[in-house]
This record gives sequence, C-alpha cells and structure tokens, in this order.
Amino acid sequence: MSRFDRLLLDSDEAFANGASTFLDAFPGVRDPQPRIYVKFRPEGVEPTIVFLALLDTGGHFCILNDLVANLVEDRLGERIDEVSLQTARGLVRGDLYRHRIVLIAEKGESLTVDSNVLVLKDWTAPCFIGYSGFLDRLSFAVDAPRNRFYFGTDF
Repeated sequence: MSRFDRLLLDSDEAFANGASTFLDAFPGVRDPQPRIYVKFRPEGVEPTIVFLALLDTGGHFCILNDLVANLVEDRLGERIDEVSLQTARGLVRGDLYRHRIVLIAEKGESLTVDSNVLVLKDWTAPCFIGYSGFLDRLSFAVDAPRNRFYFGTDF
C-alpha cells in the first residue's frame, strides 16, 4: 500500500475513487526522460485487455493509436470534427469522437470518463491521455516516488 492510499482513498472526504501503479517508461522504448504511463481501456474492449497511455497534462485530447483505434472504430459513433494537431512527430490529422475511456484501478474502483478522443490512423506512438476533454473532468494526483496515480470524480 502506498503512503497516501488511506488519505486519498479511504477517508471520509476521499479525493480519489481509485489508484494504480504507473510506469515511467514505455516497455521496449528507450527514453532518457521519465514519463507517466497509466493503464486504460476504451469502453467496449474486452475487460481483460489493458493498454498504456502517456499522461499529458498539456495535451488537448486523448489520442488513440492504430492498434487501439481499430478495436473500437465500429463503436465510436458520429465524428465530432476533423482535427489538425502539431506534435513532436510533425503535423497530424485525425477525427475527433466522443468515447468513454476507463482508467484501470488496482485499488478502489476503475473510473469511466466520457472523453474527447482523437483517432489518428497512422499513429504508431503510444496512446495519450490529454488534459482537455479528459483530465479536466476529474481529480488526480501523482505520488512520483512510489509510481502511484490516484483518480476520482467530483464528490
């Protein structure tokens, strides 16, 4: 148990519904800087399947790469908009949808968030969890020394 679990999850005025361990590197990718990769699953994907997404507090959207987008493309519904986005990999274009994303909890409850999801057909980089349209809809905290990510909704 992490030192903040009782305070953030189990108190009378809990800050979070759930918590999970995050990775500070994507498996198999060498990156000199630590990052925060959290476990998630788009709604409609088999519950035993879990993906990693880079937590990006400066990101405008959640971004689904080819692998994940292909699993949910028939469940996305109507496109909201076509979006151009400048990334570290250059200018990319994709389609914006509303879709529910599940943050996977190891302690407490997983959390489903109605999200703005950008589908990039040729995006082979990891998925992203962005601030606008996702993180701005919940409470979250990071215990960096213990690689612990806490999340919850307004109580």
